[in-house]
Amino acid sequence: MSIVKSIAGTVKGVGNDILESLLPLLKPFFRDAIKEFLLERLYEKDPNIHKVVLTSLYGPVDVVAETEAAKTETKYDDFAVACVKEALEASAGAHNVELPNLDED
Repeated sequence: MSIVKSIAGTVKGVGNDILESLLPLLKPFFRDAIKEFLLERLYEKDPNIHKVVLTSLYGPVDVVAETEAAKTETKYDDFAVACVKEALEASAGAHNVELPNLDED
């Protein structure tokens, strides 16, 4: 039984390593999906609500989520936070929305 668990753990570790190595390649796809399918559609529906959503979400993502994700062992949460943050920044840039800079980065 311990051999099976050991093999399963090794396979899982290799799968995680492969997936983590692919994250930089996947980031533009997920970032653009968030921007295009969520944020841009919101802008088309109501530019004022779009601005409120961007400015309201950016601070917690930039300050809290980014800091907490950096404390974990895996890269998956860093990936998710980076995709959301970059999508917010891209949408803000496309529509001249000034985002709050709460952590001076």
